[in-house]
Amino acid sequence: MISGVSSMSRSYERLSRMIVKPKDNGKVLNNPGMGWFLAYYTDNVDTGFGVRLKDGDTLNWFPGCNGVSFRIGWGRVEPQEGKYNWDYTDKIAQKWIAAGKQVGFNWIVFSTAGTPPSTPVWLRDKGAKGREYSGNKHFVPNWDDPVFMQEFDSFLKEAGRRYNGKPYVAFVEVGSLGTWGEGHFWVPSGEFPPIPTDVKIRHLEMYRRHFPDTPLHVNDDFISTASDPARVMDTVKRLGFGIADWSIAVNHRNFEPAARYADPVWRERPILLEHHHYGDAVNKGWWGDGSELYRAMERFHASQMRIHWFPDEFLNGDGKDLKGNKSLVDRINQRIGYRLQILQGQWPDAIAPGQEFNFAVRLRNAGVAPCYRGGFPAITIKDGDKIIWSGVGTKENLKELPPGSTADRAEVRDYPIPASMPRVKPGKYAIYFSVANRESVPLYNLPLDNDDGEKRYRLGEMEISG
Repeated sequence: MISGVSSMSRSYERLSRMIVKPKDNGKVLNNPGMGWFLAYYTDNVDTGFGVRLKDGDTLNWFPGCNGVSFRIGWGRVEPQEGKYNWDYTDKIAQKWIAAGKQVGFNWIVFSTAGTPPSTPVWLRDKGAKGREYSGNKHFVPNWDDPVFMQEFDSFLKEAGRRYNGKPYVAFVEVGSLGTWGEGHFWVPSGEFPPIPTDVKIRHLEMYRRHFPDTPLHVNDDFISTASDPARVMDTVKRLGFGIADWSIAVNHRNFEPAARYADPVWRERPILLEHHHYGDAVNKGWWGDGSELYRAMERFHASQMRIHWFPDEFLNGDGKDLKGNKSLVDRINQRIGYRLQILQGQWPDAIAPGQEFNFAVRLRNAGVAPCYRGGFPAITIKDGDKIIWSGVGTKENLKELPPGSTADRAEVRDYPIPASMPRVKPGKYAIYFSVANRESVPLYNLPLDNDDGEKRYRLGEMEISG
């Protein structure tokens, strides 16, 4: 018996109920805030991993690819002070957005490669202090230089005006400190002084100030190379940053220290992983069978994975030295991010017009991470294509449904959805399930068959008696 139903409805509850137990169909889910993202441009190099794609190709053929990301120099976007070239990435991003996918941004200030310089040339002309990198003679500002801080703050303010809170922006990454935006100077060794902890904290605060409504990621090396990692980590948690690790499968590097930074974060904020350049890792004997990437996804509770190579070769190989990773991708796609499963649905098989009653659904999250954006279990009753009733169980947000160490060990929870059947003509009506917002608008694709094209999934029928 489900609590909270009227005495009138209890007579119907005791009569006969329809019980269905849907099965996960194993399909790949393209949902917000999760899945694979292509590193279209990376490290301010405009010959990145997306340049082989034909115009308009948004990787619908790559299972689970839900978005694209750009790691480019600040100087590419603001080549002249106050004049912005957002179109450098937006002309690409718009095609992905039109395909229902998301975008990630990272504006960096120092790279060992790429032209024009990551730091705009005009910054030095304004009196910013810094030094030249010996490798490409590009100017790199001192990280606490007041001119740099003021001008980069102004840049982030403009970027925030453009992108903050937009539903198509999956994340923005902190890239304003260190080599390639990683917050360290391991490369080049000895050319630059360490970045003070206070400076790192000021940069984190600057990003959150201008992106209050956007998921933000900070690289694990940004934290670990600080003179006081605990203070930086406290700021990461206080300001609500997610963690990114860009170095999975690099020289058999132990990812456990980085995963510890994710431990206090992943229950509230998404985690992003990026594997090493695939071809390089294979050639150097680091890749193996790729299982390290799967283990990292599980250990970090990762929601997002970045394709850090040419996507066709990463998935299918090159017919020569690279074998491809289709089985690995398929395996990761069953667990990455959130995977909301309905294990059972239950409702009266017959009800009178105007009668109050409860639907009951049993759910679990078979992914490795929470559904951070949340949603609510929803039932829709249809007469053909016409919706005659819809309702949402708002007692508990599904962002609170925890993942398990494996899919079958995830916690199972029951959710009642109160209903009152409208006064319609007698007959049989179709029952659909979805995960929706409070207004019953479906939000996510689910691993079920028999959808209506709008993220509602048919469970069965109900008879309205005369």
